[in-house]
Amino acid sequence: MNVWGFDLATRVGVALGEPPGEDLSKLKSYTVNLRNNREEDVYDLSFNFRQFLIDLTRFGDYPDLIAAEAPIPINADMRDGRPRNAESLLLPPLLVSRLRDLCKAKRIRFELLWPASIRSGFIDKKNAGERAKTKASVLDRCKQWGYLPEACKDDNRGDAVAVWHYAQIKFGRWQPPGEILFGKRVTLATQIGGGL
Repeated sequence: MNVWGFDLATRVGVALGEPPGEDLSKLKSYTVNLRNNREEDVYDLSFNFRQFLIDLTRFGDYPDLIAAEAPIPINADMRDGRPRNAESLLLPPLLVSRLRDLCKAKRIRFELLWPASIRSGFIDKKNAGERAKTKASVLDRCKQWGYLPEACKDDNRGDAVAVWHYAQIKFGRWQPPGEILFGKRVTLATQIGGGL
């Protein structure tokens, strides 16, 4: 199944495509910075995301499913103490709206996924404590699976990969090649070769 996974923020994490077989590093993933200059407001960032989506689909290649991490509800209590400004409140719903517009226009299935569900399926727990530790755990798991190189520090990209991975399993009925045991990816080939 061709899935596009998004982590929606000022720096949008993107993971695109079908399962890449045994070599998960072939999954196309990256981050797009929506801010071109400091004067741009949330509506400019939303417009920039629209332009990115137009560029992404300019050759008529559309996925079977677009999945995104659901934004925190505007009225949610921020238990972790993070300040909430206009950008953090307004931007994610605006970006979701841009994705929904594309999906409605092109008849693409769209799914909003709860962050706790994604993480439960990806790092085996809803969170790893404080926000920074949780994001680091997701990024580490991306590296353990082999999606991202060890030097990668881009947690937006990692979150998008987690969205893609979870959506592939939940909606595409995909079985990842191998499992994570003791912090390493183990496949049948490594078990037979004594790599365990």
